[in-house]
Amino acid sequence: MLRRCLPYAVALALLGVTSTADARPPDDGNRPWRRGILMPSVGLGAGFTSNLTQVHLGLGASYFVANGLAFGLGVSDTIFIFSQDFRAT
Repeated sequence: MLRRCLPYAVALALLGVTSTADARPPDDGNRPWRRGILMPSVGLGAGFTSNLTQVHLGLGASYFVANGLAFGLGVSDTIFIFSQDFRAT
């Protein structure tokens, strides 16, 4: 009987010894999405077919007004490059 209760007694003792310092929320000082951060963004892409080549460019910026909430602006452009055969038709 004592051997059956011993693991439970040890588990309860360990639970009582654990520190409550681990219950604090993490510090937001190192997070990239905290309030007051300005985050730039850049985009680049390309698409290829037999008659058409596309190049996509983009730039933007976002400002975090609260932790995890940002407002931003972005600009993008797509450049179409047609093949010589396609332009001849």
